[in-house]
Amino acid sequence: MMNKNSLLTCCILLFALAWVNAQTLKQPQLRFSYACVSDSYSTFNVGFSFSEKSFESSNVFYIELSDAYGDFGSPRTLAEIGDKNNAFEFDVPLDLPKDLAGSGYRVRIRATAPAMVSPLSDPFEAYYVPQADLVLNNYEASSLCASSVTLLELNVDVAATYLWYKDGVVFAETDEPFLEVDVAGQYYVEPFYGACSGSNFSNIVTVEALDAFSVNLVSGTDVTVCDGAEVVLQGEPSDEMLSYQWFHDDVPVDGGHDITLRFTASAETYGNYTLEAINLFGCEARSQVVAVKPAEAIHINAISAAESVILGDAVAQLTVEVNTPGLEVVWYRDGNEVSRGIDMLSHQAAAPGAYYAEVTTEGGCVQTATSTVFHVYEPESFTMQVSTDSHYAPCEVAQAGIELAQLTGILSNGDLLDITPSLYESFEFRWLRDGTDTGASGPAYTVNDHTGSGAYVLELTYKGSVYTSETLDLFVGLPQAEIIQESVLTCDEPALLTTTALEDVIYNWYLDGAMVASGLEAEYDADLPGTYTLEMEYMGCVKEVPGVVVTSEAASLVHIYPGDRIALVPGADVQLIADGADSYLWKDASGQILGETDRVTVSDEGTYTLHATKGSCEVEKLVEVYYDLASAIPNVVTPNSDNVNDHWVLPQKLLDDPSLEVIICDSYGNPVLQTNNYDNSWPASASRSVLREPNYYYILNRGGKSIQKGVITLVR
Repeated sequence: MMNKNSLLTCCILLFALAWVNAQTLKQPQLRFSYACVSDSYSTFNVGFSFSEKSFESSNVFYIELSDAYGDFGSPRTLAEIGDKNNAFEFDVPLDLPKDLAGSGYRVRIRATAPAMVSPLSDPFEAYYVPQADLVLNNYEASSLCASSVTLLELNVDVAATYLWYKDGVVFAETDEPFLEVDVAGQYYVEPFYGACSGSNFSNIVTVEALDAFSVNLVSGTDVTVCDGAEVVLQGEPSDEMLSYQWFHDDVPVDGGHDITLRFTASAETYGNYTLEAINLFGCEARSQVVAVKPAEAIHINAISAAESVILGDAVAQLTVEVNTPGLEVVWYRDGNEVSRGIDMLSHQAAAPGAYYAEVTTEGGCVQTATSTVFHVYEPESFTMQVSTDSHYAPCEVAQAGIELAQLTGILSNGDLLDITPSLYESFEFRWLRDGTDTGASGPAYTVNDHTGSGAYVLELTYKGSVYTSETLDLFVGLPQAEIIQESVLTCDEPALLTTTALEDVIYNWYLDGAMVASGLEAEYDADLPGTYTLEMEYMGCVKEVPGVVVTSEAASLVHIYPGDRIALVPGADVQLIADGADSYLWKDASGQILGETDRVTVSDEGTYTLHATKGSCEVEKLVEVYYDLASAIPNVVTPNSDNVNDHWVLPQKLLDDPSLEVIICDSYGNPVLQTNNYDNSWPASASRSVLREPNYYYILNRGGKSIQKGVITLVR
């Protein structure tokens, strides 16, 4: 609970805080409506006040002035007051600057102890009004020439804005102390000072309009003359009260002060002429423009290309244009005339050479014009490039196309001309193979089989001259083929093997990879069983033909039961029984003889060979015996100690193999057993309580290679 002393202290503090916060500066009060500042008067009173309590003794009041728009971003200090800290109301005479011009000025008062700023005063107009004599146009009247302006200018610049009066009425407003006018009248100007305006005006200046006058040229607007001719330009009117000046391309003509101008036509004197006249009042008049031009020169311009090429019976169409019709055009080749005629603007050039056209005017100004030179070329020699089609690969395709890939003409100037197929009709073509005419003509030729392989050259004839291409070596491959067994191999007769017979092809016959025959024969008598393959060869191109397996008829008479691939459970045996032969000999993979009867019993996996004879034929057959581990290895174990299927038991045949490795993993891949000496004891009695998972995985490795994988399920 608060005691009385604490309560009293709190009340005193709250009262002091309320007293401090109640101190305010009030809005300054203007003692004037607007301020007209002059050299003789610039002081204006403003009332200031504050309420509640005095300011500290160290306080200084600053009276500040805004800009013309009431902004205090950069205020100007008009006064500093340090002796009014106890005066709650006081007026201050303010000396306003002499550069004021606007209607939005404000003042405020700012205290330093404590720091605070008063509200802004009401806005007020303030202008500096200088005491100056305003003289317009130096008291002189002004004259207006027709379609011109005159400048009215004040002797001093005393304001930011000026109001211009014409015949007593406001006519214009400017920011500068001058004005251009083009209307007659009584003019004066007043500097604008807002509410302070009306105290100073300029003198009145009279602007008088003068009568208009003109000057003309009787020559019209265009004068066309020949070089060296005299040109006379005549102006009007001729008046001794006027002075004259001739202009050539807007430049005064030396000595051109008469109503008439004479000169000799030349490149220097052609151009635009005008005559200027000036009256006694200084008003000017300018005539129309007269163009003095040379008689139009004839121009002959080339329309067709400057360079053309002719080939065969083709001609080059040479064409010009002339700016003047009806003239005779003469055509020249290598300086010699080849044709002429009125308006003959084209010429067909059938021979190579340098051509040009020439025209000449008649009467008046005689002129001659010559066109640019047209160069017409015809190839002097040719080069060719021949190539195969895009599908060609040496010895790989049984048909190939060859063609003229590039034909280039060499012109007399050394340029190369790419001759397109559309122009091939101008040439004769002939294909040669190994120097012999193939009978094929044209820019392309198709070789249909291997006999067309060889060195090809394309021969081109143009206007009796013969040109040849580089040699192109072409190797066409042999077609696809197969070996056909026409008969079976018996003990008495060989099997006849045949294939496609091709001209000049060498046939290489192979039995089980070893060559047994080579020659031009497309057949072979196969007297031994085995795999027969064939190579066909022509000019270095070799085509391999897929092989065929030839078996003896006797082999089909001998059979082995239960088959040539037999599954065997480890620890068991199987009897192999043969029939169909006269005698039998059984061997294991090492070549050891197992028996010489029609049957033999085996208990190991491996490959066994039967050598049998039937009459004069010998037959050899192979039998593969392999372990059926999936059937021999249990996948369910019931470790319940009833001595029945309590352990995972492998066949003894596997356990006898010292290279056998046994790995058993849980379902997470963690080995629970890994041994090279498994004894059919897993899971051991001591570990059964630890093996909680139902499923395990086994891997059997022999010699580092996996031979069997599977799942073991423990059922309790």
